[in-house]
Amino acid sequence: DTPEQKAEREKKEKKEPSKFEAWLEKKMGSEKFMSVLIAFSLVLGFGFSLLLFFLLPIELGNLFQRLTNCGVLLQHLVEGVLRIVIFLAYMILISKLKDMRRVFSYHGAEHKTIRCYEAKLPLTVENVAKMTRKHPRCGTSFLFVVMALSIFLFTVLTAVLNAAIPSF
Repeated sequence: DTPEQKAEREKKEKKEPSKFEAWLEKKMGSEKFMSVLIAFSLVLGFGFSLLLFFLLPIELGNLFQRLTNCGVLLQHLVEGVLRIVIFLAYMILISKLKDMRRVFSYHGAEHKTIRCYEAKLPLTVENVAKMTRKHPRCGTSFLFVVMALSIFLFTVLTAVLNAAIPSF
């Protein structure tokens, strides 16, 4: 398939709204419906993220600490490793979704295009194809760095606070 054929096929594959979506739109109107849907999605996403990336690792770390009687330092390292495992599992699972697979498939192409633009070359297929997929300001790579640094900082700060304030 050429990119044009693929884009044309994807336009044809756009599906009709579900009965539930049609009912909500009829009851609330399109603008109000979208506002409610976005607010609900934000609250649900924030809650799910808090549960998955914050509370679950803490509880599993506490369970690990009780079962092994390890120190706080090891407990925080386990929590950090759990966060990374959860994040990687999350990325792998969402990459299986059709829409997300499409987003991920264009991610490297975006990097190549930005590299070409930053090199002040004409944005042609040939110039973009020569560029690397790796980009120093990639948000996904940034997430990994932030996660690694937060694991390190939380572990060290907890150890320092435990030494300075024994009841901490």
